[in-house]
Amino acid sequence: MRINEVSEEEEIGEIVRIINEECEAGAAVVVEGETDREALVERGVAATILTLRELMLRAEHGLLEDARVIVLLDLDREGERLTWWLRARLPNTVRLDFSLRERIRRSQRFKRGRRTIQQIFMGP
Repeated sequence: MRINEVSEEEEIGEIVRIINEECEAGAAVVVEGETDREALVERGVAATILTLRELMLRAEHGLLEDARVIVLLDLDREGERLTWWLRARLPNTVRLDFSLRERIRRSQRFKRGRRTIQQIFMGP
């Protein structure tokens, strides 16, 4: 291993640390479903994690006014479709953050073919 090389575990650990810091500052996380939420919690994410359905219900009831939401939808074809759908459906007052999703896209696990949040955060 090269000196500057980071292991997959360190990479994911750093992403978890960033998620927790961002959520301490008031952000929430959105995932596609319950298994994604469970994977994040098991990995150590201590945050408000909403499924896509829960997020949309809150938005419909006006509960996301000026909220910052970290989008962690899957990186497969369906996740990409849902990401575009989410952008179109949420009010402009909700601030969607895609930066960690893009960071995951550069991760070793993504490069090895992992595409779902569950696979990326739970698999070796």
